[in-house]
Amino acid sequence: MMADERTDPALLRLAAQGVNQRQTGRLPQESLACSLGPVLDFSAGGMRVKTRRVPKGRFEVELFGLGGRITVPAEVIWTKRCGLFSRIVGVRFVNLDQGMLATLKRMSSENRSRRLLASEVKKAA
Repeated sequence: MMADERTDPALLRLAAQGVNQRQTGRLPQESLACSLGPVLDFSAGGMRVKTRRVPKGRFEVELFGLGGRITVPAEVIWTKRCGLFSRIVGVRFVNLDQGMLATLKRMSSENRSRRLLASEVKKAA
């Protein structure tokens, strides 16, 4: 069983030091889904997903939306319970070839553009 991220001593030490192990920034999003469940935030390096089943080891995950569809190898990095049957999981994409990486970067860029456009529309209103 994994420790809750709020009580895991190693994670608390990293947080206190201001350490962020994420190599690519993630953005909240509304337009992307995956074979595990709704995607909460996304980058070319990984994503946060709400799911009822947590895959073990490495697995293939299908992403669709934001003008594309792709299946990529991934692994779960952390899990957090968020209800009786649900979990929020941090997923890292692994062993990406150049084509996969380019598609993920394009999807991430489109997500960023949609977020910026939405915030500009909100400011203008």
